[in-house]
Amino acid sequence: MEHSHSNGLKTRDLIEISTLLQTALSSQSCNDDGLDLYLSRVETGLRAVNLWTSAPTVVTSCSLRKLQVQGQVLWNMCVRRRRNLTDEPSRCKVQKLVLRSWILAFLLFELCRSRAMASEIAVAEAEYLLGLALTVTTASVNDSELGVAKLAMQRGAVYVNYLESASDAWNFDSRRMPPLQAAYYSFRIWVSWREDRLDVAEHMFCKADPFRRGLDDIAVENLAYILHYVGLDLVSKRNLDSGMKWLNRGFRLLSAATCTFSPKAEHLYLAICNDLIEAMRRRNLLENAEEIQSMLNLALPKTGHHPVLLHCQLMVMDITEELDRSEKGRLNLVQRMVSSPELSESTLYLSFYHLLRLGDTCSPSDLLDELLFRHAVPTENVTLVGKALFLRMWIELRMVYNHEGGLIIGDVVEKVYQSIRTQLSWAEAEACQADHELGRESLKAIASIKDMRHIEDVLYACCSEVKSFEDKLCALEVLKALYEQPTKYLPDAINVPTLLRCAIRLMQAFDMDHHHEGTRNDEESHFAAAKYATSRSETGKAFPITELDWFRKNAYNLAVLKSHEWREKHIIRLASTCISLTSCYPSTIPAHQADELATTLLRSHFIISAFHLAQARNSVDPPKRHHFYSEVRHHTAEYRKILHTSTQTGNAAHQDLKSKLATLLVYDFEAAMALSHTEDLETIIQFVKPHKDALPLKAMADMLLRSPLPAKVFAASLETIIREIHIFERFDARKLCRQVRIMFQTVLPISDAAALQLFGRIIQITHESRMAGASLSRLDLEWIVATAFNHAIDFYARGQETACRVWAVKAIELAGHLDEGALAQFLRDRFAQLRFEQDE
Repeated sequence: MEHSHSNGLKTRDLIEISTLLQTALSSQSCNDDGLDLYLSRVETGLRAVNLWTSAPTVVTSCSLRKLQVQGQVLWNMCVRRRRNLTDEPSRCKVQKLVLRSWILAFLLFELCRSRAMASEIAVAEAEYLLGLALTVTTASVNDSELGVAKLAMQRGAVYVNYLESASDAWNFDSRRMPPLQAAYYSFRIWVSWREDRLDVAEHMFCKADPFRRGLDDIAVENLAYILHYVGLDLVSKRNLDSGMKWLNRGFRLLSAATCTFSPKAEHLYLAICNDLIEAMRRRNLLENAEEIQSMLNLALPKTGHHPVLLHCQLMVMDITEELDRSEKGRLNLVQRMVSSPELSESTLYLSFYHLLRLGDTCSPSDLLDELLFRHAVPTENVTLVGKALFLRMWIELRMVYNHEGGLIIGDVVEKVYQSIRTQLSWAEAEACQADHELGRESLKAIASIKDMRHIEDVLYACCSEVKSFEDKLCALEVLKALYEQPTKYLPDAINVPTLLRCAIRLMQAFDMDHHHEGTRNDEESHFAAAKYATSRSETGKAFPITELDWFRKNAYNLAVLKSHEWREKHIIRLASTCISLTSCYPSTIPAHQADELATTLLRSHFIISAFHLAQARNSVDPPKRHHFYSEVRHHTAEYRKILHTSTQTGNAAHQDLKSKLATLLVYDFEAAMALSHTEDLETIIQFVKPHKDALPLKAMADMLLRSPLPAKVFAASLETIIREIHIFERFDARKLCRQVRIMFQTVLPISDAAALQLFGRIIQITHESRMAGASLSRLDLEWIVATAFNHAIDFYARGQETACRVWAVKAIELAGHLDEGALAQFLRDRFAQLRFEQDE
């Protein structure tokens, strides 16, 4: 009773697991946690059924009937679910669940029908169960599930052994046995290969060898597929000998088949031939040429002169036959290739290759016509038709050099045009109309035509069209095409400014969705105008002054307007455009207009300097940073030179330009320090003096305090700046003392000699201030004295007595100007307490 009760519990558990799996497989969506739970339950069921199959008699007949019903439902559910498997996120886990549920359903079948194996229908039952096991194995092989395939093969081995032993004992003949055995051993080959057990795979192939003659078409195809799979993998791993052996087995198997190939079998046969020939070529094509030829002789009748095999035969012919024979033989094979009904869009390129290799003694024109109108044109593949037509024209021109040949080519082109001229659907036409990139590429192709004297007329027509469609990108392409034309084909200058102005206005008007593109286009258009105007001025056909004014003012205004939105390089290019356009004006313009041009030049140089400085500060590449700083110095020098020669003085505009020069000199000072042009720093400071403004000098002093300049240069430049600041600020003693203290504090750690020189200058300033009745900050001076005396003590501690004496004397001298000499006396007493070796 207890044993029966335990079996009942196991039966209920299996039914529960089967029901749970049916629910999971019928659901179209399940999360990863749920799938993991189902996989663990199916593993539990597999272990339980495996235990029961070893002793099936302990299960009651009622339980077996219930389990059989569950197995049938689960089997059908697995078949449907695998057929409808979609590319869901958890596809791999769902696929694993389906295959494991499928093998569980098979084991339930096996458990429920195991009693029939002891009856008179045992052979039929074994064939039936082996067929089910092979069905599960096929699905596992296709999904590369090795574990499920191994389990199915283990159960299938029981029935294969039973059928083979029954055949020997009872001498019965079953038509189902050879296909089943062949399929079993095919899958055993696959499993052994996946486990890297080629010796076992070899043994299984030998076991399957006796059944090959009695196989049906599907069994032959499946076995050949496995053999091709194994051989191709070995070849890819550079095991050429073993790979060729397995590929050759697949080739021999299909070659010996007497049936007509299905499309799938023919594709497999061609793939095996191609891979086998490729492996032979990799090993040594010349040594294997005879073997390849015999293989092709065997394969060509089976495939009806397929283009792939003809291609292989042509490749072999190139290295095995004499040149004369090879030309005639190649022509014959190419004729067969072109005439082959198997020539398709995917194999048409093979014929291109061999048609090109035909020698001058052959006339492939008729073959090319057949290829073009029989195969290429019906595909309606524009690329394919274009290549075929080009090949036809190229070969005709290579062989024929008379007027008649040209007429023939014209007739062929006209015939192709008439053949492929089909009406576009409205959707295709609308798509082409909205394809900006297609329009730009077409315009580039037109502009690339050389030696066409009326090309500008075509481009003007294109400009008119793109303007009507409001396509600014294509308008820019036309603009570029116009100004890039050779000078001799350019139209009169009176038309070009209008064209350029229209293009610029078009781009500004329709700068809506793609703002970054508009940025580049506006800048490109103004630059094009400057380039065009410069080129015309050099040829003596200058733009009218009114047009130059329009371009110059708009370029400058656009640069100022977009200075906070566009990148630096675009603003710099627009300002450079202003400079280029200014150079195109004649020298006879009125004085007031010359002053206006000078103002534009100055402002353009200022903009360029400012944005080059921004680029230099943001650049992490040292060569680029040095280049940007060099440009800052160049444009600052140009600004200073133009302003020096300016005739407009005294007005507000001139004062504004002078203040901009002061700002530029600060930029120039930074650039000079970055480029190590230390010899120019004093000169730049002197350029600031006429402006009588302390702010630029303070900015320069701030830069000096943060820069790693040599101490001598640093001290000299900072001293000059401080002196000039106090000249401009009418000598503020308190500020001067604080700045001298900061300067001394900065210089002292860098250079002792420079600090000593500066200290002497401090003593002089203190003495002069005292004589003039202007008292300096006592706190700052005491700090300077204490720092100097402590510095002397540091030298004393290091044993540098001379330096110690010099600094102590200087500190005592400065202290003598403070507190009526009390601090100086204190320092003398401290200094007297020191013991020097020279005194001893």
